[in-house]
Amino acid sequence: MSPALLTLMASTLLARLTGSSTKYEPLPRACHISGRVGSKVVVQGGWTNDFSDKSRQQLSSVVEIFDPYSELWEQRQVEGDAPSPGTYAAASASLCGDLFSFGGTDGRQRLNTLHRLDSKTWCWSQVSPQNADGAPMPKTLCAVIAFRNSLVVLGGYGVPRGPTEPQSFMQSTTFTDDFGWTDELHIYNLSEGVWSCPATTGERPPPCSSHTFTAVDDRRAVVFGGKNREKGKMNDVYIIDLSTMKWSKLNKSGGGPWPEERSGHAACCLNYGQQFPQLLVTGGADRRRQPLEDVWILDIDRGKWRKERPTLKARFAHSLTAFSLAPGLTEVVEFGGTSEQWAGSNETQPKIADTTLLQFRLVESSGQSQWELLSVVGNTQHGSQKRMIEKFRYTAESWQQSTGEGETAGMERRQLERERDREREEKERERQRVRVLEEERERVRVELQRCRARANQLQERLEEVEEREHEKVVVQEQAIAAEQRCPSWEVKEDELEETEETLGIGGWAVVKVAKLKVAAKCLHSQLIYDYHRHLFRREMDVAARVSHPNLLRYLGARLEGGMAILTEFMPTSLRALVNRRPRQRLPLEHVLSIAIDVARALNYLHNMSPDPMIHRDLSSANVLLQPSPDGGWLAKVSDYGTANFQSQLQTENPGSPVYTAPESRNPALQTPKMDIYSFGVLLVEMYTCDFPAPERRAELMESIDHPRLLNLIRQCLNIDRDRRPTAAQLVDLLHAMQ
Repeated sequence: MSPALLTLMASTLLARLTGSSTKYEPLPRACHISGRVGSKVVVQGGWTNDFSDKSRQQLSSVVEIFDPYSELWEQRQVEGDAPSPGTYAAASASLCGDLFSFGGTDGRQRLNTLHRLDSKTWCWSQVSPQNADGAPMPKTLCAVIAFRNSLVVLGGYGVPRGPTEPQSFMQSTTFTDDFGWTDELHIYNLSEGVWSCPATTGERPPPCSSHTFTAVDDRRAVVFGGKNREKGKMNDVYIIDLSTMKWSKLNKSGGGPWPEERSGHAACCLNYGQQFPQLLVTGGADRRRQPLEDVWILDIDRGKWRKERPTLKARFAHSLTAFSLAPGLTEVVEFGGTSEQWAGSNETQPKIADTTLLQFRLVESSGQSQWELLSVVGNTQHGSQKRMIEKFRYTAESWQQSTGEGETAGMERRQLERERDREREEKERERQRVRVLEEERERVRVELQRCRARANQLQERLEEVEEREHEKVVVQEQAIAAEQRCPSWEVKEDELEETEETLGIGGWAVVKVAKLKVAAKCLHSQLIYDYHRHLFRREMDVAARVSHPNLLRYLGARLEGGMAILTEFMPTSLRALVNRRPRQRLPLEHVLSIAIDVARALNYLHNMSPDPMIHRDLSSANVLLQPSPDGGWLAKVSDYGTANFQSQLQTENPGSPVYTAPESRNPALQTPKMDIYSFGVLLVEMYTCDFPAPERRAELMESIDHPRLLNLIRQCLNIDRDRRPTAAQLVDLLHAMQ
């Protein structure tokens, strides 16, 4: 076909158009469904100016069709099971040559039905899935795309059918608690007739409505804008790879222009086959509910926005449909919507029927392929004639380049395109290989982190076990050392009085009656109550379980008559020793020796099995002293009246308040570290030979001129019990000071 013949056809058609006397005008409408059926645009439903029941019933039986080649509208009768009369805010997509409509509302209830318009018979039918309970929730203002042989539905504003939904759900506080925004994603398989709700990974869009969801190639789709409860209007871009169900979000921090927040906008894809996909966005409503007039194009592969000139008629709740007229030439039909600020009512909001045609050409710019806006024409008769001539001129030029004298150039161009295709395929394969490697690297990294965390846990447990074993060894060594220093079975000469009464004579010994000097702890007769009897028995029970050279040895008890506890005899106590030397320091070696004995006793109690035993009443009055052969003192801890196993603690504030730790008020917080706090107070008292009243404790500590001992006292008196040392550590630190 020669260029001359094409020009003749253009002139003939132009004359035919000029001679036509009537021209059908579409109804003003917004929030309608729209899609490409064959080579034409089909619209149906939405808001119209006449919202009566009769008008809505009539409109449900017709569709309006726009031919982008003749640029004329027509109305066609349809039959069958159409969407509910007056349905608006539904989502639509073209698949297998037919138009599909999902969801929306008929003004009385939200819907989740799926309808199909057969392009051959112009007959509607309701699609009946095999698993109706797996369908999305009834909702409006969602979005749907065609993907291979399936429909993908995302987001919207609706009502859940049960207490749980497959994806997250945000309830609205604006209208009623029954409705809210959702981010659920469902796929309807046309061949199998089944709804599914696949799991996705990556950074998914938040629950939203009034967004756009656009397929851009055979595996990717782009979500832009919309609104939800938390952010209001949005301008984020999310891309999903439908082959892997993985989301990603474009980064705004890369610089360059970016569209403002909006909802109710329209979008479509400009592409050359599956090559050079770019997203076209027009209009929408801003945060003030004002319609927008801007035009934006997103280079999906580069993640860059570009604002086009000129602007269009400001509108929102409209539709965009793209057609490929020739290689590298795409025409977009923009129709309907509303061009005034949102008035708050569907019925009173003005609607428009304006049709705008946008022509884009694929060009090379700075080594990059991009779509360039060539022309913008409205649907007036004069504009229609002008556009027809432009189209046929372009078609004639394209034909001339690909045939006749332009055949060689066409072959070279096709060869170049094939080479570019191969390069793109190789780059895509390389990206896939890199993606697989990155996923494997991420999996290995996560597994390595898990193994390291497990190893750290095992190491911590091993250290705890080793520390407990070390403490047990220390206890045993301390007991042996103390036993060697002053055996627990040794009785001093002045404590035993022999009589002349003989009980028997053996081969190498005579058995006589003797008197042993012991200490008797006699309870006051006026205090013999049930509580004191309980305390008495508990002290004996605790004493029967312990045996250590630095713990006072209990010999027995008298229950009849006056109650008394019999213990080994210790001539004095630490308190008596301190009181005899007011403000006169004890020799440092005596302080350290007594402190080590007390720490050994605590270490023994704290390492008892199966539970640690806490003394809970450590004070200078309960540290008894006996002179040792080296001129020092042997110290033993006494008075187990308040001692108990950690798992059985129930009382508050045990012992003297001067020595008790801050956490003693709560039985649940009482641990062996309570005794460490009391030990710190005891060190202050021993070193200063002054009563360690809480209000004077800081002053007394300032007078301690032994830095290492002062540092140890501060550790013991730490408010954070976990930072106090253990009794075993006390023994080591005190030995180091010696």
